[in-house]
Amino acid sequence: MVAVKCGLTETTRATLEFGVNPAIFLSKDADGSIPLHIAVQNTSTALAELLIQYGPTGQLYMENSVGQTPLEIAGL
Repeated sequence: MVAVKCGLTETTRATLEFGVNPAIFLSKDADGSIPLHIAVQNTSTALAELLIQYGPTGQLYMENSVGQTPLEIAGL
């Protein structure tokens, strides 16, 4: 989450390639956002692609605290 919030693409890539537990993809911050929400909100295509590649498909449909999915945010 911290690497994604800071826009650290290579750190995120290294962490994912190391084999981080997939459950981390679904951990939420104080705003109810998962890492994919953050990447999309920050318009970080590289990070979003990494998270989609390594994470569970269900993350595309997880809602944040205001009921938005990462796909809905990307459409805005």
